Amino acid sequence: MSATRTIEQLANEIIEQLDAKYDLVYVDRGDRLTDDQVAAIVKGDMDSLWEKTDEFESESQAASVKEIIESDAKDIVNRWEREDDEDYTGLLADFDHSDQWERVQQELWDRDSGGWVRDLINATPAVLLRINVIDEDHAYDHVDVQPEQVLTDVKLPVTEGNVRIMAETLAECSPEFSVLMGYWIVGADVGDLFDLDVTPETEVEIVNPHLYLGNPFTGSGWISDDPFEGVVRVKREALRSDEDQFGYSVDTIYGGLNASSFTATVRPIAAEPTESDGDPK
Repeated sequence: MSATRTIEQLANEIIEQLDAKYDLVYVDRGDRLTDDQVAAIVKGDMDSLWEKTDEFESESQAASVKEIIESDAKDIVNRWEREDDEDYTGLLADFDHSDQWERVQQELWDRDSGGWVRDLINATPAVLLRINVIDEDHAYDHVDVQPEQVLTDVKLPVTEGNVRIMAETLAECSPEFSVLMGYWIVGADVGDLFDLDVTPETEVEIVNPHLYLGNPFTGSGWISDDPFEGVVRVKREALRSDEDQFGYSVDTIYGGLNASSFTATVRPIAAEPTESDGDPK
C-alpha cells in the first residue's frame, strides 16, 4: 500500500471538496412543529424550543453526515485504487469512527445552513393566541358595564363600530350576572412570532384583534364575532398560545376553533424617528 494514502489524507480530500453550506436536517412533507414547540416560540422561550427540537435535529444531522462522508470517502478511495492499482478496503475501515472521520463530521456541522428551523416553521399553520388584557384583579364582577368603559379599559378607540361590537359581545356575556376577565384572541403566523425580539419587557403591537370576555376558570364567556378596529400594545412576555394560557382554552370552551378565523398582525413597534432621520437643518 502506498505510504501516502492515509486516513488523514482521506479526511483532507473530503474536506477540500465539501460545499460551503449543507441542509443537514431534512424536513419531510408533513413535518411540522409540535404544539409544545409552537407554545415555546409564542412566549419567546427559545432555550425550550431548542431543547424540544434537539432530538429531531440530532437524528437528521447524523443521518445526513453519515451519508455524505461515506459517499465522498468511497469515491475518493475508488479513485485512489484506480490510480495506484491497490486495494484500500482496510483504509476505509480504519477511517470509519476514527478521529479523522470526526474531524470531517465537525466540518459538516459547521457548514449546516440551519434552514430546517424556518422550513419547519413555514410548514406549521397559524397558532391561536389568548393574551390577557383584563386580569382577575380588574375583572368585571357582577356589574352592568358599558361598552365605552370596556373599550377605554383595554385601550381601544371608542368608535361607532367598536362600540357596536363591544355591545354585542357584552350582551352575550351578561356581565351583571357573571365575572368577566379579558383576553385578546389572535390567529398569528408562527414565523412572525419567531422573528420578534424575545426580551420580556419589549412591547409588540397587535392590529385589529378579537376580544374574549369571560371566565376561563369556569369555561364561560364570549369571543367578539368581529375584530375590533385598533392597535393595542402588550409586552412580549404576555404572549401565550390559547392552550398554554391559564384556565380553559377558548378552543376547549367553543370546540373546533381555527386560528385563521381570528387572523391579526403581531408586529414589533417601529422605532421612533430621530432628528437625524429627517432632512438636515
